[in-house]
Amino acid sequence: MLRRILLIARRDFLAVVMTKPFVFGLFVLPVLLGGGFFVQVLNQKRDNAEVRKVAVLDRSQAAGPYIIQAAQQNNRRDLYDKLTGRQAMPQYEFESIPAAPGDAEPQLLALSDRVRRRELYGFVDIPPNVLQNPSPPSAGARFFFATCIG
Repeated sequence: MLRRILLIARRDFLAVVMTKPFVFGLFVLPVLLGGGFFVQVLNQKRDNAEVRKVAVLDRSQAAGPYIIQAAQQNNRRDLYDKLTGRQAMPQYEFESIPAAPGDAEPQLLALSDRVRRRELYGFVDIPPNVLQNPSPPSAGARFFFATCIG
């Protein structure tokens, strides 16, 4: 009786193990996992010495300097890896753009063109009502534009 159970179990095991998807997964899964770790190691060793220039259009006339100051503190604190001393992230430089009176659309279009020409990494648009509580919260708020966020 036990011999018959073992024969059936062996036959079922071999039927599952010898299928093409099982054999394919047996070889491909370790390659994919190992490749993922390899890519992470390569990305850590990649040089992050680039400087990303970000324009800050402060139409509120109040929040821009504080945002720039906080981002610069973040640059100083997190720019270099504490263990290796190497630059761990790109450095961000900020350009304060004075708000033009009237409609902001031409100024936003000009900043978007600068991003497309890769003169800027991106820009932050701070709406005039950012320090108030607008209703609804996202009414007219556009905060960050870039070609690639990362």
